[in-house]
Formats: sequence, C-alpha cells, structure tokens
Amino acid sequence: MPFEINLENVTQQASLSDVVDYFSSCSNVDRDTLTNGAHVLKSLANNERFLSEIITQEVKLLCKNQINNPYSGQSYLLHRGEKFFIRAAFWPCVKNNLFINNGAETFFYDVPHDHNFDFLTVGYSGPGYASDFYEYDADSRIGFNGEHINTKYVGRHILEKGKIILYRKSFDIHSQLAPEDFSISLNIITDNHRELLETPQLMMNREITECEYISNRSSIIHLCNMALALGAESTEIIEEISQKHRLEWVRFSAYDALAGSDTNIAEKVWEKASRDSSSKIREIARKTLNCISGDLGK
Repeated sequence: MPFEINLENVTQQASLSDVVDYFSSCSNVDRDTLTNGAHVLKSLANNERFLSEIITQEVKLLCKNQINNPYSGQSYLLHRGEKFFIRAAFWPCVKNNLFINNGAETFFYDVPHDHNFDFLTVGYSGPGYASDFYEYDADSRIGFNGEHINTKYVGRHILEKGKIILYRKSFDIHSQLAPEDFSISLNIITDNHRELLETPQLMMNREITECEYISNRSSIIHLCNMALALGAESTEIIEEISQKHRLEWVRFSAYDALAGSDTNIAEKVWEKASRDSSSKIREIARKTLNCISGDLGK
C-alpha cells in the first residue's frame, strides 16, 4: 500500500508560491524530500480558494498557460521546475458529462499501472477516487510487453479530502476507480529526466498478472523496430545496443527487435541473449529457444 502520511494536525494554509519556494530550495527532490515536505502540500490543500482563482484566470486567458502541459486535459499544470512539478488532477464520476462523453479509460479508470517516478498526492475536493493497490519487486522484472509480473494485492484506498499518500516508483501498482462525485487531487511529482527516460512504466493487463505494454518518455523500443524496418545498415547499431547497453530492458528491446526483424536470424539472436549478463534475460532467451526448437521439430 502506498505510504499514507497522517497530517490531520496540519491546519495552516499555504499559497502555491509557498510550495514552489519550499521545494525549489531543496538541493534534490526525491522520495525523502517529498515525505519531509508533505506538510507543505497539506497546507496548500487547506487553501480552498487558490485553485478556483487560478482556474478562473486561466479560462480568461483561454488556457494559454497550459501550452507546456505534457499531460491530458485531466491534469492542470500548476508549476514546472527543474526538479519537480505540481499539478491538479480532475476525477469525474460516472454520471458526469466528461465521463459519459469520453469514457473511463480517458481518465485511467480500470487501467492498472505503476509509475516511473515518486509522487505525493492529496485529496483536495470531493469524496476522492478509489484505488485497488498492488505491490511488486522491480528487481524481478525486465520491463517488456507481455512480461509476467508477480504482484501482491494489498487493499483499496480512497483519496478523501485532506488524505495524503506517497506513491513509490516501480513498486506500487494501482487500478483507479471513479469517485462517487467530481473530485480533485493535487500532486507533487519528481522530475528527474534521466530517471524518467531509463525507467519503464508498466501498463498492466486487467488481471494484474502481466505487463500489457511499456510507457515512458524513451522511444527506444519503437526506434529499434523502426530502424531495422528502414534498412539493414541499422542492424549493427541495434546489435551493439543489445550487447553493450547498461540497462537490461533496453538490451532486451534490442534483442527482441532484431529477432522480430528476420525469422532467419531469430535463433542466433536469442542464442546471444542466452549469454547476456542479466539472469532474467538469459532465462527468457532459453525459454524462447526451446519454443523455436519445438516449432522446428514439428
């Protein structure tokens, strides 16, 4: 279960600039920083006027301040710094026109996933959305489409007004459920660019048993396949990535792209993968080779 931080005794109010100043003054914004600064976010959540004032002004400006918002219309970007950003997230209920017109998946309802960053969230308005939570060991996975993930169900949590929890990167998986009425949450999110590029985000199947697809800011999986499709001269580069890249999920993506580009070399590719430094890649490669041998024997 994500770490719930009890701050019911924090009753003072803070402005958005107070929160920005606090986290901007930190030398680094990581999980510990978020935990130690949770009282600041709680103080902002106690300020019931700041968001309506900002939204009203934004509407007057026809959303010009949201040009650099990398997220969907469900999220409103309040601040973006070098080490963190702050956003408000909107959660319509099933009777709301936003839900009716756009569907559940638009708001990531019943779309189980983890996060490749740590973030702090607090219920700001409304009864709050619910989440079914699972945990998994990131060291036991590589990060590729179709990978089996061992998960443990740890319970359901409703992000009620004033409740504050810490989501842990590559550990907590949640499947979100629509609230009983329109709700808003506030988030402070770590923004380590290298970490976001290198850490795969797992989008799980409905059964929470395997990774349905990978989502993160790196396009290496698609680039490997595109490069091979566009010409053989890319093969050597992808082979070098499969042998030398320090991230095992990137090496696996390269092996997978090479094997998928030409069935005539697939067995050779997986033989190389069976000697990879990663025990997890070696195990998958050996299972794949057994499947190939079985198909050839038919």
